[in-house]
Amino acid sequence: MREKFFINFIFLLLLILNVTAQERGGVLRFANQNIDLETVYAENEYHITIPVVNIGNSSVNVLKIDTDCGCSNASINKETIAIGDTAFFTINFTPVEGETPFYRNIVIQTDAKISQYTIVLQGVLSPFLKEKNLHEILVPWKSYHKSHPIFSNYIFQVRSKKGDEINLPIYLTNVGEKTLHVEEISSNTLDVEEVKLPRSVLKGEVLFFPITAKVKDENQYRHYLKVKTDERSILIRIHTSFIE
Repeated sequence: MREKFFINFIFLLLLILNVTAQERGGVLRFANQNIDLETVYAENEYHITIPVVNIGNSSVNVLKIDTDCGCSNASINKETIAIGDTAFFTINFTPVEGETPFYRNIVIQTDAKISQYTIVLQGVLSPFLKEKNLHEILVPWKSYHKSHPIFSNYIFQVRSKKGDEINLPIYLTNVGEKTLHVEEISSNTLDVEEVKLPRSVLKGEVLFFPITAKVKDENQYRHYLKVKTDERSILIRIHTSFIE
C-alpha cells in the first residue's frame, strides 16, 4: 500500500513539474521516415542514405539500431549528433524472392526523451529477374511546412493489479515547421483522466504529458489511446495484463 502511494506521488509530482511547460532536448528530423522504393529486384543490393538533422537544443546519442530481417542492416556515420548537426543514416537492403508487397522496419534508439524513431521501407518485388547490381539511393528531404508529430512510444505493455490506475509517461515532439496543436485525448476502453488541452508544440519542442487511466472492462486487454491534433489523429496501442 505504501509502495503504491509512493509511486502515485512521484507520478503526480512529475505531472506538476513537467506538464505545465514544454521543454527542448535533442530531437531528430529525418529526411523521410516512410520510404517507398516502388519496384525492386530480388538479390539486388539497395544502398539507401537518409540525411538526419538534430533540430533540438542538446546532443543526441544513438544507442542501438535494429532491423526486422536478415535482408537488411543499418548504420549511422555519427553516434553523437550535435545541435544543428547533420548525420547520414544508411540502410543496406537486399530483397529476397517470395514476399511482395513488403514492409520493413528499422528502429533507431537514442538517449533523448524521444527515444525511438522508426524508418519504414516499402515496395513491391518485380516478378522478373535482373542482373545483380548495386543501387545507390539518396533520400530527398520531405516537405515539413506543416506540423509533424512524433511520439516517444506508440506501444505500451502495462502490468498492474486489477482496479489500479495505469500511468503512461508520454513525450511528444514536432519536427515540422508549423506549430502543432494537441486538441483531444480519448479512448473507448479506458477512462482517461482529464489533461489540460489544447496544448501547442513548437518545432523541436518536447511536450511531456503523462496519462493516467483506468480500464473500463477488466476482460479487455487491448486498448487504443487516440490523440487528436490539428494535423492528424494518432493511435497509441496499450496492452494490459493483471498481476494476481
